[in-house]
Amino acid sequence: MRKEIHYLKMSEREKQQLTQEVNILAGLRHPNIVRYYSREIAKEEGMVYLYMEYCHNGDLGSVIKHCRKTGYAHLSIDCLL
Repeated sequence: MRKEIHYLKMSEREKQQLTQEVNILAGLRHPNIVRYYSREIAKEEGMVYLYMEYCHNGDLGSVIKHCRKTGYAHLSIDCLL
C-alpha cells in the first residue's frame, strides 16, 4: 500500500515530526504493527510516499470512525469484525 503525504504546507516542526515518525516506523518489527517497507520523496511535487503493508480494514483512524458511526462506544473485536 502507498500512503501519500503532502508536506509543502507543513511547518518545520511538523516536517521534523514526520521524519521522526517515519524513522521510528522503519525500526518497528511486531506482528500487530503495520509493516513499513520504504519511502520515496518527490520534492518537485512536495510529496512523501510511504510504502507499507496492506491492511484490508484500512488504517486505525478509519476503523475508529466506523466504530463510532455504528454505535460502538469503545473499540472492540465486535466492531472490527
